[in-house]
Amino acid sequence: MSTEKPAVTGYYRCTDILFNLHSLKFTYCRADALPPSYNSEPLRAMFSPKALIYPGHPFRVHTGLKEGEEDGIHTFLGTFPDGKSRHLFSSAQIDYLRYWLHAMQLTPEVLPVLSSKRLFVHSDLSAVSPAVHPTLKALRTELKRIKKAFIKGAGAEASLLAWRTALDHVRTLWTAHTGVWCALDFETWTENHSIVTEFGFSAVHWTEDEQKTDTGHFTVEEHRFHRNGRTYPNGKHVPEYREHYNAEFGTSVEVTKAALESTVGNLISGMHARGPVFLVFHDAHEDIKTLNRLGAPIDGAVDVGQLPPDTIPTQGIYIVDTTVLFGALIGDCKSKKGLRDVCAFLQIPTRYLHNAGNDAHYTLDALQAMASGRPLDA
Repeated sequence: MSTEKPAVTGYYRCTDILFNLHSLKFTYCRADALPPSYNSEPLRAMFSPKALIYPGHPFRVHTGLKEGEEDGIHTFLGTFPDGKSRHLFSSAQIDYLRYWLHAMQLTPEVLPVLSSKRLFVHSDLSAVSPAVHPTLKALRTELKRIKKAFIKGAGAEASLLAWRTALDHVRTLWTAHTGVWCALDFETWTENHSIVTEFGFSAVHWTEDEQKTDTGHFTVEEHRFHRNGRTYPNGKHVPEYREHYNAEFGTSVEVTKAALESTVGNLISGMHARGPVFLVFHDAHEDIKTLNRLGAPIDGAVDVGQLPPDTIPTQGIYIVDTTVLFGALIGDCKSKKGLRDVCAFLQIPTRYLHNAGNDAHYTLDALQAMASGRPLDA
């Protein structure tokens, strides 16, 4: 009968691994477990900036981005029960590094397994999500940002708690396969935001636990000559990608202004037959203003965070904002990240953002990634 104990898996703080792992005084490693020939230089060199930006580094991961876009240092963002977040490396990554160093003949023997004294196991965490940082500088900046979030007083805690409540509600509702979830996005002319140039949606519902999807992209006939794509004096550049709806999502349809209004209205009205409707936006404010201008049937819509805990609604319209969910995920309610940054963080490859159909699709992808909390380990 085997008496061997099962391996303990989990996560270590990035700061400990990056800045202390090479040290002989590193508290995770028992001094008597170190091989007599131990040399800290290979580990020290592995965490130098030059090494970490090398594509073959064990801690770097290619995320399926297109040619010319960066991969990055792969970490995990762990959220603790008190609502605080830390960037972590998984024990699987550390074990891979130990064997990789030996296979590359950088250590005479495999380094010992780290002590589990400061290992965070899954039960220590309320959520874990993947993150990719293009450079060590980007990772250090993110670590500093989280440290500042810890230091900030209670002023932000109430808002962050409300955002985390919304994320908890979304996770419960998504896991229950409740109703219809539909991401909406509008593109408008930068010279006059009341002029809608594009509309896109990406929706999902479940039939006997089988996930069904529907997508669409519409351009407005009367506004075909209202083009973005210029750089403004303040340096802001708004791309013009209405002709670049990704083919794998579907085909664009040109409609009149009147037809767009009926299309949007019928889409939202038709979803009620499947139960509650969750309208998903990335920064909802402007899109909701556009829906109201179009006369869309969203009267009575409430923020998903206002639902009572553990409530599964059977009808109604609920607003879900992925900027809020992402802020809850990373512990920052002071700044809202753009869709490109959110998708990069969640390892969602993107093409032709600022096309309404593409943005709706990627917004729903981001919602699904945060609602499902995947993956839990490397």
